[in-house]
Amino acid sequence: MTLRDLQNEYRKEGNPWTLAKSFDTCGVISDFVSKEEYRLTGDEKIVLQKNGNIQQNSTVNKMIFSPKEIVKYISERMTLEPGDLIYTGTPEGVSKVERGDVLKSSIENIAQLENKIL
Repeated sequence: MTLRDLQNEYRKEGNPWTLAKSFDTCGVISDFVSKEEYRLTGDEKIVLQKNGNIQQNSTVNKMIFSPKEIVKYISERMTLEPGDLIYTGTPEGVSKVERGDVLKSSIENIAQLENKIL
């Protein structure tokens, strides 16, 4: 999630966007799924629905960098510990959310979430 108004303000000022992406409830996550429980194939569908309408729809293999490449890159530069989270971008279709919107997100065969914007 991104607070676009703050992101645009920080961008104009030439400042980092960190605070526009770091706020209460901005990083909802599913239950943990271990690599022993599920092995990525790359064909898994990534879907986000907003109020029942598909907003984002893609597959893991369309990511610019694969999950494996991302973990390799980061772990060559810093220590990754069990439980660390790595956030990446999302498929095209980003849009504004309003109070009351219901977001349903899923990665096929791995996890799904439903959240209401308060």
